[in-house]
Amino acid sequence: MAFDIREEDDTQHEEFDEYEDVKQPAPPKFYKRRKFWYFCIPNAIIALIVAVILALYVIMPKIAQSLMNKATINFSQIDITNPSPTSMDVVMQGDMQHTGPFHADISFPGTVTVSWNGIELGTTEIPGTSTASGGHGTLNLQSSVAITNSTAFAEFSSYMLNAESFVWHLEGKLNVKALGRTVKNLNLSKDITVN
Repeated sequence: MAFDIREEDDTQHEEFDEYEDVKQPAPPKFYKRRKFWYFCIPNAIIALIVAVILALYVIMPKIAQSLMNKATINFSQIDITNPSPTSMDVVMQGDMQHTGPFHADISFPGTVTVSWNGIELGTTEIPGTSTASGGHGTLNLQSSVAITNSTAFAEFSSYMLNAESFVWHLEGKLNVKALGRTVKNLNLSKDITVN
Protein backbone atom coordinates (compact mmCIF):
# COMPACT_ATOMS: atom_id res chain seq x y z
CA MET A 1 0.00 0.00 0.00
CA ALA A 2 1.50 3.10 -1.15
CA PHE A 3 1.10 6.22 0.79
CA ASP A 4 0.01 9.21 -1.28
CA ILE A 5 0.91 12.56 0.26
CA ARG A 6 -1.28 14.51 -2.14
CA GLU A 7 -4.44 13.02 -0.66
CA GLU A 8 -3.41 13.85 2.86
CA ASP A 9 -2.47 17.43 1.91
CA ASP A 10 -5.86 18.00 0.33
CA THR A 11 -7.65 16.98 3.52
CA GLN A 12 -5.45 19.24 5.64
CA HIS A 13 -6.22 22.20 3.41
CA GLU A 14 -9.93 21.53 3.54
CA GLU A 15 -9.82 21.99 7.30
CA PHE A 16 -8.45 25.53 6.87
CA ASP A 17 -10.75 26.56 4.02
CA GLU A 18 -13.37 27.78 6.46
CA TYR A 19 -10.86 30.26 7.93
CA GLU A 20 -9.96 31.77 4.55
CA ASP A 21 -13.45 33.30 4.27
CA VAL A 22 -13.04 35.32 7.48
CA LYS A 23 -12.98 39.01 6.61
CA GLN A 24 -10.84 41.60 8.28
CA PRO A 25 -12.90 44.02 10.42
CA ALA A 26 -13.75 47.25 8.59
CA PRO A 27 -11.87 50.30 9.81
CA PRO A 28 -14.04 52.60 11.96
CA LYS A 29 -15.76 55.48 10.20
CA PHE A 30 -13.92 58.81 10.33
CA TYR A 31 -16.35 60.38 12.83
CA LYS A 32 -15.88 57.49 15.25
CA ARG A 33 -12.15 58.08 15.52
CA ARG A 34 -10.77 60.04 18.45
CA LYS A 35 -8.41 61.99 16.21
CA PHE A 36 -11.39 63.46 14.38
CA TRP A 37 -12.98 64.72 17.62
CA TYR A 38 -9.67 66.02 19.00
CA PHE A 39 -9.42 68.12 15.85
CA CYS A 40 -13.10 69.02 15.39
CA ILE A 41 -14.12 70.22 18.88
CA PRO A 42 -11.41 72.90 19.32
CA ASN A 43 -11.97 74.16 15.75
CA ALA A 44 -15.73 74.38 16.31
CA ILE A 45 -15.20 76.36 19.54
CA ILE A 46 -12.80 78.76 17.80
CA ALA A 47 -15.22 79.22 14.88
CA LEU A 48 -18.07 79.95 17.31
CA ILE A 49 -16.03 82.55 19.20
CA VAL A 50 -14.98 84.26 15.95
CA ALA A 51 -18.61 84.29 14.71
CA VAL A 52 -19.89 85.86 17.95
CA ILE A 53 -17.16 88.53 17.91
CA LEU A 54 -17.90 89.35 14.26
CA ALA A 55 -21.63 89.54 14.96
CA LEU A 56 -21.23 91.87 17.94
CA TYR A 57 -18.48 94.17 16.73
CA VAL A 58 -18.82 94.20 12.92
CA ILE A 59 -22.24 93.06 11.77
CA MET A 60 -24.43 94.63 14.47
CA PRO A 61 -23.02 98.18 14.03
CA LYS A 62 -23.46 97.88 10.25
CA ILE A 63 -27.09 96.79 10.68
CA ALA A 64 -27.77 99.58 13.20
CA GLN A 65 -26.26 102.20 10.87
CA SER A 66 -28.27 100.85 7.93
CA LEU A 67 -31.51 101.01 9.94
CA MET A 68 -30.67 104.53 11.08
CA ASN A 69 -30.06 105.61 7.48
CA LYS A 70 -33.45 104.18 6.41
CA ALA A 71 -35.38 105.61 9.36
CA THR A 72 -37.48 108.72 8.91
CA ILE A 73 -38.10 111.38 11.55
CA ASN A 74 -41.03 113.79 11.41
CA PHE A 75 -41.80 116.44 13.99
CA SER A 76 -45.42 117.44 14.38
CA GLN A 77 -44.73 120.20 16.88
CA ILE A 78 -41.77 122.41 17.73
CA ASP A 79 -42.13 125.01 20.46
CA ILE A 80 -39.44 127.68 20.50
CA THR A 81 -39.17 129.63 23.73
CA ASN A 82 -36.73 132.15 25.20
CA PRO A 83 -35.32 133.27 21.85
CA SER A 84 -32.28 135.53 21.93
CA PRO A 85 -29.68 136.49 19.34
CA THR A 86 -27.43 133.65 20.56
CA SER A 87 -29.77 130.87 21.75
CA MET A 88 -33.28 129.49 22.06
CA ASP A 89 -35.00 126.68 23.95
CA VAL A 90 -36.74 124.06 21.82
CA VAL A 91 -39.34 121.41 22.71
CA MET A 92 -39.91 118.93 19.85
CA GLN A 93 -42.55 116.21 19.52
CA GLY A 94 -42.64 113.79 16.65
CA ASP A 95 -42.32 110.24 15.49
CA MET A 96 -39.82 107.88 13.90
CA GLN A 97 -40.66 105.34 11.19
CA HIS A 98 -38.74 102.36 9.72
CA THR A 99 -36.58 101.96 12.83
CA GLY A 100 -36.33 98.16 12.73
CA PRO A 101 -38.19 95.32 14.44
CA PHE A 102 -36.41 95.29 17.81
CA HIS A 103 -36.88 97.51 20.84
CA ALA A 104 -34.15 100.14 20.89
CA ASP A 105 -33.17 103.09 23.08
CA ILE A 106 -31.73 106.00 21.12
CA SER A 107 -29.58 108.72 22.70
CA PHE A 108 -27.53 111.61 21.36
CA PRO A 109 -24.22 111.73 23.26
CA GLY A 110 -22.66 114.76 21.60
CA THR A 111 -23.43 117.94 19.74
CA VAL A 112 -26.01 117.88 16.95
CA THR A 113 -25.76 120.48 14.19
CA VAL A 114 -29.02 122.01 12.91
CA SER A 115 -29.04 123.28 9.31
CA TRP A 116 -31.66 124.81 7.02
CA ASN A 117 -31.24 125.09 3.22
CA GLY A 118 -27.63 123.94 3.57
CA ILE A 119 -26.75 126.73 6.03
CA GLU A 120 -25.87 125.92 9.63
CA LEU A 121 -28.25 127.59 12.06
CA GLY A 122 -26.86 126.32 15.34
CA THR A 123 -25.83 123.43 17.51
CA THR A 124 -27.60 121.61 20.31
CA GLU A 125 -27.13 118.81 22.80
CA ILE A 126 -30.15 116.55 23.11
CA PRO A 127 -30.42 114.99 26.60
CA GLY A 128 -32.31 111.83 27.50
CA THR A 129 -33.26 108.83 25.40
CA SER A 130 -36.04 107.99 22.99
CA THR A 131 -37.44 104.52 22.39
CA ALA A 132 -38.50 102.73 19.25
CA SER A 133 -39.84 99.24 18.64
CA GLY A 134 -41.77 97.42 15.97
CA GLY A 135 -40.62 99.82 13.27
CA HIS A 136 -41.72 103.09 14.89
CA GLY A 137 -41.25 105.26 17.94
CA THR A 138 -41.98 108.65 19.44
CA LEU A 139 -39.70 111.58 20.08
CA ASN A 140 -40.16 114.07 22.90
CA LEU A 141 -37.02 116.16 22.98
CA GLN A 142 -36.11 119.26 24.95
CA SER A 143 -32.91 121.13 24.33
CA SER A 144 -31.29 124.50 24.06
CA VAL A 145 -29.99 125.51 20.63
CA ALA A 146 -26.92 127.74 20.44
CA ILE A 147 -27.33 129.93 17.35
CA THR A 148 -24.08 130.02 15.36
CA ASN A 149 -25.29 132.06 12.36
CA SER A 150 -27.64 134.87 13.41
CA THR A 151 -28.17 136.15 9.85
CA ALA A 152 -29.27 132.72 8.60
CA PHE A 153 -31.41 132.25 11.70
CA ALA A 154 -33.21 135.57 11.08
CA GLU A 155 -33.89 134.49 7.49
CA PHE A 156 -35.14 131.09 8.72
CA SER A 157 -37.38 132.76 11.33
CA SER A 158 -39.16 134.91 8.75
CA TYR A 159 -39.55 131.89 6.45
CA MET A 160 -40.85 129.67 9.27
CA LEU A 161 -43.61 132.11 10.24
CA ASN A 162 -45.15 131.96 6.75
CA ALA A 163 -44.51 128.29 5.84
CA GLU A 164 -46.76 125.33 6.60
CA SER A 165 -43.76 123.05 6.84
CA PHE A 166 -39.99 123.27 6.62
CA VAL A 167 -37.04 120.88 6.63
CA TRP A 168 -34.18 120.93 9.10
CA HIS A 169 -31.06 118.87 8.56
CA LEU A 170 -29.62 117.28 11.71
CA GLU A 171 -26.07 115.99 11.76
CA GLY A 172 -24.14 114.41 14.61
CA LYS A 173 -23.64 111.13 16.46
CA LEU A 174 -26.07 108.84 18.25
CA ASN A 175 -26.04 105.68 20.35
CA VAL A 176 -28.48 102.82 19.93
CA LYS A 177 -29.06 100.17 22.58
CA ALA A 178 -30.80 97.07 21.21
CA LEU A 179 -30.77 93.40 22.18
CA GLY A 180 -28.79 94.24 25.31
CA ARG A 181 -25.89 95.69 23.31
CA THR A 182 -25.08 99.38 22.86
CA VAL A 183 -23.75 100.50 19.49
CA LYS A 184 -22.01 103.84 19.94
CA ASN A 185 -21.18 106.72 17.61
CA LEU A 186 -23.50 105.96 14.72
CA ASN A 187 -23.65 108.73 12.14
CA LEU A 188 -26.77 110.87 12.18
CA SER A 189 -27.45 112.78 8.97
CA LYS A 190 -31.21 113.29 8.63
CA ASP A 191 -33.57 115.68 6.98
CA ILE A 192 -36.34 116.35 9.49
CA THR A 193 -39.70 117.51 8.18
CA VAL A 194 -41.57 119.83 10.54
CA ASN A 195 -45.30 120.24 9.83
